[in-house]
Amino acid sequence: MITQAASNLPKPRIHSPIDHPGITYTDGDVSTDEEIAATRPDFVDVSHHQNNIDWDAYKRSGRTAAIIKVTEGGDWVDDRFAEHRQALADRGLKCGFYHFARPNGTDMAADATVEANNFLSQVGTMSANEFPVLDFEVSNKLTPQQLGQWAAKFMSIVEERSGKTPWFYSYSAMVKKVDCSEITKYPLWLANYSSGSDKAKPPSAAPWNSMIAWQYTDKASVDGINGKVDGNYMYGAWPGEGTPPDQQPGQPAPPAGQPTPPSQPAPPAGQA
Repeated sequence: MITQAASNLPKPRIHSPIDHPGITYTDGDVSTDEEIAATRPDFVDVSHHQNNIDWDAYKRSGRTAAIIKVTEGGDWVDDRFAEHRQALADRGLKCGFYHFARPNGTDMAADATVEANNFLSQVGTMSANEFPVLDFEVSNKLTPQQLGQWAAKFMSIVEERSGKTPWFYSYSAMVKKVDCSEITKYPLWLANYSSGSDKAKPPSAAPWNSMIAWQYTDKASVDGINGKVDGNYMYGAWPGEGTPPDQQPGQPAPPAGQPTPPSQPAPPAGQA
């Protein structure tokens, strides 16, 4: 579904759950390498940084899902997105799609709309096994209210156009910088590397009541992936489990300030 290859675009310095220079998640009870090695992550998140993944070995390890990078900012596309997506779909694995946010400017609604359109134009139709994620790690000196407005706008657009409930990913210190009053209704995937590595003892999810997933390390070893990778614990059911079949395609939202176009009616039975 990629309409322009990431390799043909000027690549910004990448910040993601895989690569987060300048962001510190490890200033507390950090698990040792030996303690991390003894853990078993429920899933990984990957991007263009990971290649030659043996997804068959990953699936044989008993894992049923992974989360992959799709887009960043208003025009960047991960050049391994399509490859990773197809590999997971071929194996019947759950697949989360994440967009790395670059909130900026003075009009939060307009800026979030541009980035939501970039994301939606790449993912197209999401199957019952696929779901969206907003990766929110950069504040760009915006106020808590601006950051909260941006995130809420992005996720509401994605939810409306895809019919899917997006996850909100961030790290504990960043969550404190955001007015989360309009986004705690969305599932929280929290990065925190300073609260040990015991799945039964996750860090605080405040102001959420609980989290859907905890990224507890970036030094996990997982079958099928060379080198260290982010390790995540999952709490509860994956999106799409026990739900109806595929949603309608995720359509780009109109620019901020323009009316939302009406939904297209379904064709008569027997017509394509």
